Amino acid sequence: MGLLRALLYKIIELVPEIAPRICPSRWAMLKILGQDCVEQFPPWTWGEISNTFTFLDQFLGQKFNLAIFIDGLDEFDGDYTSLIELVKQFHSRPGVEVCVSSRPWSDFRDAFISCPKLRMESLTHHDMHMFVRGRFDTSIAFRELSSSLPEQAEDHLTGIVLKAEGVFFWVSVVTNAPLQGPAEGDNLTDLKLLLDSLPSHLSELYTNLWRRIKPSCMHGGAQPLLLFRAYIPPSAVGGNQSLPSDQRGGMPAEMLWLADGSPPIISPKLAVAPNNKKKVGWPHEGIVRSITQGHRRLHA
Repeated sequence: MGLLRALLYKIIELVPEIAPRICPSRWAMLKILGQDCVEQFPPWTWGEISNTFTFLDQFLGQKFNLAIFIDGLDEFDGDYTSLIELVKQFHSRPGVEVCVSSRPWSDFRDAFISCPKLRMESLTHHDMHMFVRGRFDTSIAFRELSSSLPEQAEDHLTGIVLKAEGVFFWVSVVTNAPLQGPAEGDNLTDLKLLLDSLPSHLSELYTNLWRRIKPSCMHGGAQPLLLFRAYIPPSAVGGNQSLPSDQRGGMPAEMLWLADGSPPIISPKLAVAPNNKKKVGWPHEGIVRSITQGHRRLHA
């Protein structure tokens, strides 16, 4: 129902004059109780939001047309059957065009088999292959494997592209992990087993990669994460005065220095806050960048 509410909000935002006609009950409550009581309104029910879209039909194709773009159907939680039926209901309405994207999973492929479609993986296959090859060519160990077993090496690169199913970001994340294999003595069979074990869904992929972190690297890896959590630059909070005063000007210089375990690369120019406590201002974000350079490079 969250998708429907988001869509309804966007429609009313673009055509606000139809709000009293498609949401008569809530419009009446708003006029009687005032805007200050909006948060106390009862939550939306499935019946109410269904009626709202029924009322919307009288405007579609007459007062305005509606183009709906829904990205990543495969990333929605819940029953795909209900989601597919919802998309079809939208498409059946007059004055409505729907464009959706998804991985080529059987649920969506079968449901929209008669609809015009564009397979992004067919268009980006060559670019992805060039990207993967460029990543692996930077590995001396993989180049040595490729020179002795060229066909198997090429099959491995192709396997990465095929498993990505058109998702470039998946390729970018995955090529960081297998690159470490040849340098540690893995052969092409080991790399294939690693590739086969990686999930195609991004959220599951991240969980899988987190679990692969070696125990010896966990301590060092936790340091930049905790540092980012503690550091709040002024530009991120936007001068929010509701935050505690010690969180508006950045991390204390002493804490930042101790977190790095070495003297700062540049001499901090400390700004005096109203409470006379010294804080590191936003210009010294460079210190944080130097501390976390290795962590950021891992995800570059």
